[in-house]
Amino acid sequence: MALTLTLLAPGAIRADHVSLRLGTDVWAPYEFVDGDQVSGLATEIVTQVLNDMDTGVTSIFVYPWARAVRLAEAGDIDVLYSGQFIADRQRFLWYPDTPLVESRWVVAVRAADRERFPFRTWEDLKRGRVGVVRGYRYGDGFDRFLKNNIAPQVANENQQNLVMLKNHRVDYVVCDLLNCRYLLDALGLSDKIHIYAETPIALTQYYAMFSRKTVSEDFVRRFDDHLGAFRETPAYDDLIARFVDAQVASLGGSGGGALEPEMNARGRLAAPAYGRLRSPNPSPYPPGHGP
Repeated sequence: MALTLTLLAPGAIRADHVSLRLGTDVWAPYEFVDGDQVSGLATEIVTQVLNDMDTGVTSIFVYPWARAVRLAEAGDIDVLYSGQFIADRQRFLWYPDTPLVESRWVVAVRAADRERFPFRTWEDLKRGRVGVVRGYRYGDGFDRFLKNNIAPQVANENQQNLVMLKNHRVDYVVCDLLNCRYLLDALGLSDKIHIYAETPIALTQYYAMFSRKTVSEDFVRRFDDHLGAFRETPAYDDLIARFVDAQVASLGGSGGGALEPEMNARGRLAAPAYGRLRSPNPSPYPPGHGP
């Protein structure tokens, strides 16, 4: 069932008018439910930008990601976040030029099985069973690699995948770095699971996406302008510090290597880090995501 959290009295749904219906999933630290509120880094960025535009939020709907995408494409919700750029979704969804935040897709294995299941290139994934999430897109190039080379085990959410990894039901899990670290901490598995943070599958960007059926292109352009301006403010830095820095600080030890030198204060991978990161089988296609 969908979880609906009403923030304001219902208003007009058209983005060009009074207020919007937002949709997301549970994907900490980007978006999650905290009591009777939807919180998270992406949630606060989106709502702050809309507030700067004097656009209200009627409600935030929380769904499984695949369903949320379908509802946005149908115009049953106006804004969907936070997702990666997927070329074929442009038929139904507007993408701003500016992402909400940057991250990376990584591979996790059982810490005790690092020698048995190394990860240096995509080809290494053929050594074992690979866990992915239903409805997630990991980039056009990597998605094609999975389709042509691997029959992955499909779970409904990342937490389920990590539990399957712990229980030896899969050998590799593909996940977002910060989300994976958050879940491992919550599950008490940080010392049991190793993340190959130094060899990401893809560097990625997460966006707010807008239904073409209910939101105008002009509104998306204005959102993009306001988001770009917001990303240059101390308030954006404060959000990164609150939701990302705690995860960065926890990335030492057996959980998967230090991220701190590679991420700058604004949540962007610092320019020198792009040169240091070894992205296996780099693809000319933009990373696509999952959510």
